[in-house]
Amino acid sequence: MTMDSNIVKFPYSASRRVHSRRPRKSKNGTPEERATLQELVAEDARPPARSLSATAENGVLRKERHEIWRMAEAATRYWRLRLDFEYAVSWAQQMEVPEGSFHPAVNPGDRPRNVERYRASLVKQLLTPARMVRLSSGNKRR
Repeated sequence: MTMDSNIVKFPYSASRRVHSRRPRKSKNGTPEERATLQELVAEDARPPARSLSATAENGVLRKERHEIWRMAEAATRYWRLRLDFEYAVSWAQQMEVPEGSFHPAVNPGDRPRNVERYRASLVKQLLTPARMVRLSSGNKRR
């Protein structure tokens, strides 16, 4: 007994896509919508700064404060480390350690001026708003 199989080729119009009830939509929109979107992106049409959310405004503020805070901190650290270094050099020179001869003699009259500069930079840093509230020294967890 032989069985012959018949392969039936259905016409394209019989496929589901043609008879589906909802029209097929591209997830990227129509070609006209895509062209309009590309024009907007090309123009760099960003919303004005005032239309930012409160979180975004805080982020911008933190970024602006970050560099200012780092500069104030760098100045304070510079003067503190310079005072410490000059003290170490003068101590090494007084004790006649060979490493003390690598540096010029420290003038003791410069120390009060450098202390004033250090204190001024410290005050400036403390008056500079911290970039984040948790970084300010007066804000401790209870």
